[in-house]
Formats: sequence, structure tokens, C-alpha cells
Amino acid sequence: MKIAQITLNGYSNYGQIFQKYAMHHTLKKFADVVEVLHYNRNLFFPEVGGNYGFLRPHPPTFNAEQMYFFEAARITKFKEFLERYVNTRFDLPYIEEIADDYDFFCVGSDQVWNPNYWLPDELAFLKFVPREKRIAYAASIAQPELPPTRKEAFRRGIAGFDYVSVREEGAVKLISDLGLE
Repeated sequence: MKIAQITLNGYSNYGQIFQKYAMHHTLKKFADVVEVLHYNRNLFFPEVGGNYGFLRPHPPTFNAEQMYFFEAARITKFKEFLERYVNTRFDLPYIEEIADDYDFFCVGSDQVWNPNYWLPDELAFLKFVPREKRIAYAASIAQPELPPTRKEAFRRGIAGFDYVSVREEGAVKLISDLGLE
């Protein structure tokens, strides 16, 4: 069996790295092959150029040059860790073209359903694959409420799954309030 794992990309924080690692190794208990799909924003937003790095504003005790060095070193360590322990697929064509490459697609274990993040609905709700291939595992909304303008998209998106688990009790209530059980 082959599973595609979809979560937030990036190398910006420990939580993001370790949730990706933990979910990857959990899924490996059920499949011969698990690949994290490292998608490119341009597959969905061609008018926006490329993936952008993330650098925090530097604290006043560091000069900018020192901060960039420390941030670059940290990101390098995160990348090395993931290269060693997490099988990642970078060579993605348009996402719709890989629907037949995997038996299941699993989204989650990070704030993939946070309405303040940019993860497109196409990925967050796995709209590009048949319903029977969709799994949400420990998906996090991480917000106390959904914006009114996003409720219908969330209702339709989550209704497209047969298998859903979420990380927060608050997310269970939000999903229930959308009329989903």
C-alpha cells in the first residue's frame, strides 16, 4: 500500500517538523510506502511567484547578520533531519495528476484546517482525489471559531471525508456546529 501525506510545508519550527515526523512514522505502520508531498504554491497560485522563506524579526540583542546565520543554521538542521527520517516527494506535477499514484491521501497532524493559513482547499480537503482515498488524521483548526465566510467551504470540505480525526476538542464542536457528525 502507498500513502501520500499532506501537511504544512516548511522548516520554520520544531512543532511543524516533529508533527510531520510523527505522522509519517504512524502511517508507515499501515503502508509499505509513505511519502510527504512537498507541494509548491505555484501549482495553485501561478500569479504568485514561488515559495517564500520565513525569517522572524531579529531581537534587539542580535544584529541582522547574526540572526540570519542562526536562522539558516536551524533551518539546515531541520532539513537534514527530515531528509534522514521522512520520505518526501518534491517532484510534483500538478496535484490532480497524482491521484492514481497512491492508495490513500492523508491530510493532517498540523494546522492544515486553520482558516488563517494559506493551505488551499484543494489540498486541505483533498478535493483532487476520490472520496474513498481521503483521510484526515489529527487535523487542527487551531481557532475558537471559523470565519463566517469560510463556514460553507469547511462544511463541504469536511463532508467529503469518510474518515476524520481532529486534534482539539474545540474542532469537534466546530465541525458539529457545521451540521457534521
